[in-house]
Amino acid sequence: MTRRGRKHLLKPLALVLASVALAGCIHTDPDASGRYTSPIGGAPVITNETPYS
Repeated sequence: MTRRGRKHLLKPLALVLASVALAGCIHTDPDASGRYTSPIGGAPVITNETPYS
């Protein structure tokens, strides 16, 4: 493989590996209260009811 070919292969490969590594840093399971994350800075969590809810 040429140097240029390796360069064009490594960039997408690095992007895919970084995406896979960062995908392990999230979770989509709600806690006992039903929230996916805790509020920041003591801000209260409010519902946002819409006509489509």
